[in-house]
Amino acid sequence: MSGDSGARHDRVSIKDDTFFAMPINLPSEQEQSKIASFLQSLDERIAAQEKLVASLKKYKRGVMRAIFRDKSFVFSKATVWKSIRLGNECVFFSGGTPKSTDSSYYGGSIPFIRSGEIHGEKTELFLTEAGLQNSSAKMVSKGDLLIALYGATSGEVDISKIDGAINQAILCIRPYDMSKQYLRYLLEDSKDDIINTYLQGGQGNLSAEIIKNLRVDIPDSTAQSSVVEFLSMIERRIEMSVEEYEQIQAMKRSLLQQLFI
Repeated sequence: MSGDSGARHDRVSIKDDTFFAMPINLPSEQEQSKIASFLQSLDERIAAQEKLVASLKKYKRGVMRAIFRDKSFVFSKATVWKSIRLGNECVFFSGGTPKSTDSSYYGGSIPFIRSGEIHGEKTELFLTEAGLQNSSAKMVSKGDLLIALYGATSGEVDISKIDGAINQAILCIRPYDMSKQYLRYLLEDSKDDIINTYLQGGQGNLSAEIIKNLRVDIPDSTAQSSVVEFLSMIERRIEMSVEEYEQIQAMKRSLLQQLFI
């Protein structure tokens, strides 16, 4: 290739001699050293914060195991337990999907929550009132307990952060008396067992009947509240740590842009 090929961007080309003759502003070696040292310190903070987040998540998993599996969590001696079938203690319903070929059903103001979006506050799709009324889609409220039945997110569970419509890949669970947050934590801890028991090799889908037929041990309402309070405290600490981690990463990106762009 000719040494005069130059640099190109879209339809603009610069000859080699011109390109290599362009001045580049470099900071002094002392300033370069300070910049490198600061960037290294940011990388160390990012790594440390990432490790902290991982440790807190591991701690949460350990606490949930102690509560729901090993029963080694310190409950009051007065705690009353009962074994229940979830189908006897909750109302369950799933939704449906409006015809994708009817454009009048989409682009409205109703968030359409799909299985990969149960943890979020936003949805990619929105339904119109016609889409909701002319399909099996069902409305859920902020605060409802949702579990994903289909696909890669099968078994994932969360409390809905928005009002919206759900499709057939999501099951809404409304307990009669049980704490929704307690049940959320219990199902979160049970996810791997549910997947391993009912989905061979992780393939296939869960169903409302599978979830309804789960038998679990439930403590009295006082103990449920204590569990929810303790696990919620851990989750808040995780959220704060994740937020700090993202802030440090954003700081680094901003600094790099200022330095090199």
